[in-house]
Amino acid sequence: MFDDVEVIYDSSNKRRSFRVYLGKNNWFKLKVSKYYYSTFFSVRDLSGTGVSFWIEKSIVFKEGDVFNLHFFVKDKPLFKVKGKVVRVSKEHVACEFVEMNRQLQFQVDKLVLELQKQMIAKKKLEQRNAKQDEPKT
Repeated sequence: MFDDVEVIYDSSNKRRSFRVYLGKNNWFKLKVSKYYYSTFFSVRDLSGTGVSFWIEKSIVFKEGDVFNLHFFVKDKPLFKVKGKVVRVSKEHVACEFVEMNRQLQFQVDKLVLELQKQMIAKKKLEQRNAKQDEPKT
């Protein structure tokens, strides 16, 4: 049943949980707000413990900043959580989730699992299509 799926765990990896990379053009949007500031960003990747999102050069984030993070899919609100900035690069910001209750943790984990399933299904389909496109000898 799981013959086509390969799971590799790298013990040198600093991450506490699996991340789903969503790329630049996806349906996941993140509304970042603090006090009177509020703007939307595209989600770069998501895990059960945090999120990273694409930024523009004109927007400044600092490590340690805490924001309210509102997740949306196709303009439909999913959940809201507090996030603490842990890394800032030229193109994206990474936040860890803070003050999560058990129900919210379950929602996030369920979403990440669903995205993993979709990624595996997509990869399997691509592999099948590649095999069909191979010339037969």
